Amino acid sequence: MTDKRETWTHLDDKQIAEAILAGKGIVSEAARILDCHRTSLYDHIKANPELQAVLDEAREVTLDVAENHLMKLIESDNYNAIRFYLATIGKKRGFVESTEVITKNTEDSGMDLSLLTEEELDKLNELTDKATIRRGEK
Repeated sequence: MTDKRETWTHLDDKQIAEAILAGKGIVSEAARILDCHRTSLYDHIKANPELQAVLDEAREVTLDVAENHLMKLIESDNYNAIRFYLATIGKKRGFVESTEVITKNTEDSGMDLSLLTEEELDKLNELTDKATIRRGEK
């Protein structure tokens, strides 16, 4: 059995470009089509501006397809698709997801909540809600 890293070098750039397009810009898929090693193909593409342009265009086409599917979901009132679109594309218009933390006396305690990540703030909110519910149950 021959090493895949050796067998791909006989391919010309036209064959490589066709595989990139057939693989929809996914290099591992193009490597599978060409029966070559993915990292070797990446290196060859990086060294060849024409192949890099083919890869970029294939990825743009695939992105267009994904955006079209997203639009169809939005048009069918899919809440998650709408929320995703607003959180990404809608940022320019002020649609951003943020976490609001309401605490008592944070200034007096010396806490600086701006140092926390979104994930940490979410967890803090979750724990605060849990503690508030428990306190209300007593």
